Amino acid sequence: LILPESKRANLDGPDGDMSKDTNGAGPDHDLRTMRLPAATLRVLQLTDTHLCADPGATLLGVDTLDTCRRVIADFHSRPWPLDLVLATGDMVHDASTAGYRRLADLLSGFGVPVLWLPGNHDNPEVMRAWLRGPNIHADTVRDLRGWWFAMLDSVVRGAAGGRLDAVQLERLAQALAT
Repeated sequence: LILPESKRANLDGPDGDMSKDTNGAGPDHDLRTMRLPAATLRVLQLTDTHLCADPGATLLGVDTLDTCRRVIADFHSRPWPLDLVLATGDMVHDASTAGYRRLADLLSGFGVPVLWLPGNHDNPEVMRAWLRGPNIHADTVRDLRGWWFAMLDSVVRGAAGGRLDAVQLERLAQALAT
């Protein structure tokens, strides 16, 4: 995440004291009416959903599709505004086209941009082909109201760990240079 210097000054509240604007915000606080600094960006991160081609599949005894649906429904039931969704890593456990299509259906209901990153269980090529929708983006770098998101793919096929290869490092260097 990269924030240009010109936007950093806007992080404090109008009187320079950000704590007055955000103090006491708990899970049930009404963020729709809460006064926040002008540069505030509200981001929801969904990670490690481990969906599968089979909608009834479980992972370690957990119905991952049901769990993902309940998490999203819980978010939608709250009065929280949203500017961006980050879908990060291990979104589809079996890297299936059906899993990515199902995930795209779940993510398309947010009505805000969704950026995604693959994890070690994902297949980046299959993700690019099937995790698509009007608001779903595979951008490497995205500027949203002055906040820059560098979505770098560290997947190493067949490995549990990851690393940034030369292509990803070059994309990061280009993003930092702008």
